[in-house]
Amino acid sequence: MSVKKDKKYQFFNFKKIIWVLVTILLLLTIAASYTYSKVKSAQDSYQKTKIVYETKERKTPSNEIVKGSKPISLLLLGVDERENDSGRSDTMITVTLNPDKRSAKLISIPRDSYVEIAGKEKFDKINHAYAYAGIEGASKTVEQLFSIPIDYVVKINMDGVVDLVDLMGGVTVNNPKAFSSHGKDFKKGEITLDGESTLEYIRMRKSDPDGDFGRQNRQRAVLVGLAEQLKSAETIKKFDNLLIVMKHNMQTNIPMDQLNTLRKNYLTTIEKTEQLSLNEGTDMKKKGIYYYKLNTKQLEEVKDALNKHLELQ
Repeated sequence: MSVKKDKKYQFFNFKKIIWVLVTILLLLTIAASYTYSKVKSAQDSYQKTKIVYETKERKTPSNEIVKGSKPISLLLLGVDERENDSGRSDTMITVTLNPDKRSAKLISIPRDSYVEIAGKEKFDKINHAYAYAGIEGASKTVEQLFSIPIDYVVKINMDGVVDLVDLMGGVTVNNPKAFSSHGKDFKKGEITLDGESTLEYIRMRKSDPDGDFGRQNRQRAVLVGLAEQLKSAETIKKFDNLLIVMKHNMQTNIPMDQLNTLRKNYLTTIEKTEQLSLNEGTDMKKKGIYYYKLNTKQLEEVKDALNKHLELQ
């Protein structure tokens, strides 16, 4: 199994991505126990994606799986949506959680990966799956790629992160490389960003020697920084405004009545987090367009690891 750390991701601790998901669950669980009026407000803000998964592997409904503390899978999408553009999923992270083993596995999928797009009968960059068919298209394509069911999806609009950054009073990240973009300078090391600066920070890629890989790392670093902020006691004072931000910038198919059960039954999985990798692919071009061709052997190893962790084998 190839689980070594990709040099392009060497400055990022993937275990913290679990905390992004845990923080979202924790925040929404607070909503479910706040007061009846707040619950109603949370329910109105909590947009569920209308996705029905009918995979051969999953014969038990997701709610029964959660209640029984069985292994589950999640897909975290960081989407860059702009005006007059349906957007693309610049960040795609698949997570599997196994409560019995108290472990989690994560795999970040390179956005330019050349894969078959579910429902399109064609190959393209995997981040185009979202542009073609939204959350359902992205999740179905990931299911097809790894031969696993995706139980839950959490989509975060990267533009919406700006609203959250300003609401939380800024976000602190460790910037691996100094750079300038559109009149804004970002020094190397620990920096604190406001909302507008965050947007430029997570979008820049042309001046980054790691290209899209570098941009994905910066996007995830911002999410992790926000997760740290949201865990603070001050968060509850901003709860009403957080609900507004959530309403416009986050979507998920996790039912509200399962949030507390998810948090309670799966929190221990972060004790042992393993990062899988798809870092042995090769660059390729078709008709002048750049793609990232996944290494077949490594992909099969990742598929096998995820299936075993979900106890599908």
